[in-house]
Amino acid sequence: MTIDPKQLAAVLLEMAQEAQNASSYANGLSDGLFAAAAALDGDAFVSNDNSGSRPSTAYRIKKQPTQGPVIEALKANGSMSVTSIIKWARARGHDLLRPTVKDVLERLMKRGLVKANGQRYQLLDSDD
Repeated sequence: MTIDPKQLAAVLLEMAQEAQNASSYANGLSDGLFAAAAALDGDAFVSNDNSGSRPSTAYRIKKQPTQGPVIEALKANGSMSVTSIIKWARARGHDLLRPTVKDVLERLMKRGLVKANGQRYQLLDSDD
């Protein structure tokens, strides 16, 4: 039995993205628990996310469009995971939240504009 290196690479990439999603979720969960404990103790909370990629709360208060950047990302890259869409958009100055991106993708799927293949999403018709 021969294993196609490209198929193996695709599986490994998908596994890496899932591991990254789990890690991101765990960091967010731990930040929330630390913040709650700090609030109850009256202490200041410092995030354990040292990447500096998360925008401040004050920045998040400003509403930002989500659908446009999601569609742009899919047009530019083809098939993408939610995490890839968020990273692509952040690199271009958009602050997208995971639940909002997932909601937008679900709405686009209901409209027949996007299809899902596992954890990856793709525009069905990119002629706009």
